[in-house]
Amino acid sequence: MSYNITFGREKYHLHQEMIKWCRDHIGAGGYTNDANPVWDLSIAFGHSTYYFKHAQDLEFFLLRWT
Repeated sequence: MSYNITFGREKYHLHQEMIKWCRDHIGAGGYTNDANPVWDLSIAFGHSTYYFKHAQDLEFFLLRWT
């Protein structure tokens, strides 16, 4: 997955809502065992990075969360 965005601690409280939104609007990804996820994320020290397989999914995500 080559398209990503990283949020700092200021949006950490929205993390669960962002995951739900991604699953509802983009598809399988995140903390799933899906063999071919269309999005994923990593979290370290309060920073969340969302990775998307398709550029248009990142754009859709950005329209909602930035």
